[in-house]
Amino acid sequence: MEEPPRSPDGKVIPHDHAEILNDHVVIRRISKEHLFSAQDGSGTRISSMAYQASSEPGGGMSIDLLNLIVTLGHDSATFLLGGAYVGAVRFVVEPLRAMQFKVGYDPLVDNECHGEVWGKFNDRKKRALKRAARWEIEIPDVSLT
Repeated sequence: MEEPPRSPDGKVIPHDHAEILNDHVVIRRISKEHLFSAQDGSGTRISSMAYQASSEPGGGMSIDLLNLIVTLGHDSATFLLGGAYVGAVRFVVEPLRAMQFKVGYDPLVDNECHGEVWGKFNDRKKRALKRAARWEIEIPDVSLT
């Protein structure tokens, strides 16, 4: 995959990566910290915290590029789970771009399949992300909504 644009200090600049097509799938890993148990007894669900940008300056919502995971021959379940991660949800790229998000490649030293979703994560868009999410690796007894 072509290197992403970088600032002079080496940080990836938010961008729509040309090699990430609208029909591609991106994965958002879900950690235990993303799970919320409702006090009304309605069960456990994924918190809206899972559908927002990181707090670092210029940060986006961390994702993994499924197409790249497969192309590089990784087993997706092994690649996506472990450590704090207990499940994963998927998004098709086109609806993300329709919500005015940029979807880009942002490789990390320990994750060559890493990307970011950049944009304004207001409450309306977080609810839309929650509705658009589908299980990639389901967490038993946890609701997407």
